[in-house]
Amino acid sequence: MKTSSLTAWRNQANNFRLCATKCMICDKLYFPKKRLCDCGSQNFEQVQLSGKGKLVTFTQVTNPTHEFAGTTPYCLGIIELEEGINILGQLADCELYELKIGMPVQAVFRKMYAEGDAGVIQYGLKWSPSVCQGSYCWLPNK
Repeated sequence: MKTSSLTAWRNQANNFRLCATKCMICDKLYFPKKRLCDCGSQNFEQVQLSGKGKLVTFTQVTNPTHEFAGTTPYCLGIIELEEGINILGQLADCELYELKIGMPVQAVFRKMYAEGDAGVIQYGLKWSPSVCQGSYCWLPNK
């Protein structure tokens, strides 16, 4: 059975499924993954993160890198996941004036930018304070 390239990309643990590593000795979580724990252990298991959290802080970007030049302004935030990990991510489905520290957010699969002359679309996870609706919601495979 063949798998589409989109399905293959969505199944990448690092980019789209928010998989962390958990030390099997001290239970500390790492995202992105680590090979050596602070306790010295190299024994890890992969853990699926919930994709849900709260907004810790945020800012608006008006002078972006080349890839995001056509998407300004946009907002970036630090999200504290339910599991206690902080992650930096682009916020989606909202305007700056709607954002509040402490508001709940969840990971959603969205277009990041179009690349090159051909306009190849790059997708990734963004963070939305909106209630997840329709087929655009990112749902972890449990």
